[in-house]
Amino acid sequence: MKQNFLLIGEGYWGKKIKLVLEQFSNVIVCDPLKYSTAYSLNDYLEQNISAIFIATPEQTHYNIALECLKKGKPTFVEKPLCLHTEECQQLIELAVEKNTVLYADYIFLFDELGTIIKQLLQQEVLGEIKKIVSLRYSSGIYKSNIVVTDDLAVHDFSLMRKWFGSFPKEIQLLSPNHTSYSQLTTDILYTLPYGFWEAHYSWNYPYKLRQCSIQGQKGQLEWRVDDHHEELSLITLEGQKKVFLKQNKSTPLEQSISFFLQLSTQEAKTNYVTYQKDTQLIEQCRRLITHQLN
Repeated sequence: MKQNFLLIGEGYWGKKIKLVLEQFSNVIVCDPLKYSTAYSLNDYLEQNISAIFIATPEQTHYNIALECLKKGKPTFVEKPLCLHTEECQQLIELAVEKNTVLYADYIFLFDELGTIIKQLLQQEVLGEIKKIVSLRYSSGIYKSNIVVTDDLAVHDFSLMRKWFGSFPKEIQLLSPNHTSYSQLTTDILYTLPYGFWEAHYSWNYPYKLRQCSIQGQKGQLEWRVDDHHEELSLITLEGQKKVFLKQNKSTPLEQSISFFLQLSTQEAKTNYVTYQKDTQLIEQCRRLITHQLN
């Protein structure tokens, strides 16, 4: 017998989640931003729901997740989990109290090429790591209630942990006197135990681009994703290039959702410290940007 899943939000990412969920179960959609309905969120939560998926604007995550967890429902939240550390703490405490699962969707943890990078780093193919540069560019996005790092920085935090098992020790603006910083565009320098991670974020780029370059003593790894292609390249100092392409037919989102659906409440607790730290880092980035703008 199929379960019933509740999807809250059917925007860009919500549509992708819905396509995956329909492979597993019946999907009930509640999108307060698109539909005028006499149903309240509580009306949906009173139905026979097995799990809830939240894909609404970032600033709404906390209030919606709070109501879902109060009902004891396993709750999947599009990144970031929330925007403030006190909100994160409240959600975690409620999930533990209700003995249910709280899960933030860190999509790059399930990316096959990201896993290959981890394996290559463990094999020390680059030797000593010198610097990492990431580009996270989107096109035509404007979110009035948040800054660009609220949306995009958590991807870098999740990859720092996946590849190196560490958080930034220090966060600063890459060029504090730069005049182009805004709510839509910023550059951050993260200091990590092994070196520096330079991150460039924008909602105002001509096209969507995700790129990460890991520069080492023996060469570099370059992972590039745009609207048309994705590949990972290992480039030696002599200019030799080896290209890695994805073999796994299941998408990172499919794997993330499948992982969530199999997660026990005890296993879920192992992520909660990470969620707290990520929210603290998001707040640090926001403070830097807003201070610069003021």
